[in-house]
Amino acid sequence: MNNLALTTPCKSTRGLLLIGVDMAPGKDESIVRNLNKARHFADKAQRILTKNEDAHSVCNMVNAIMSLAVLNSELLHIHTRYSPHVKTLDVRVQPADTDYENPAVVFKEHIYLDKPKSLEQLKNLEDLLIELVADAKDLAMGGC
Repeated sequence: MNNLALTTPCKSTRGLLLIGVDMAPGKDESIVRNLNKARHFADKAQRILTKNEDAHSVCNMVNAIMSLAVLNSELLHIHTRYSPHVKTLDVRVQPADTDYENPAVVFKEHIYLDKPKSLEQLKNLEDLLIELVADAKDLAMGGC
């Protein structure tokens, strides 16, 4: 007879049901291997889902920056370029009356979208662009 003893199920911090198994060597070791494999694949699936959520959030921020560029083109020329082979977003801001033979660049930014801090960098970039647009509106209306 094998020494297979199942402990009472308990909830983990992730909310999954775990069963503790105390085993002696024998043919029932395959149960432990199968449980470990199942846990491994469940963790892998969770990482994939989390990564997709992060990618979706990054995409939403890039779209918000593009919207700023399109909706405020009479005030500022916000150039954006996505490079898929290196997963980067380049943003360059110029005044709307820029002479493109001798362009004046107000702001430049280069963000790698696959890095852990990319979402935070994109949020900061969006905030800065909103400030630049507000300043350009003030100047257009004769403000300081």
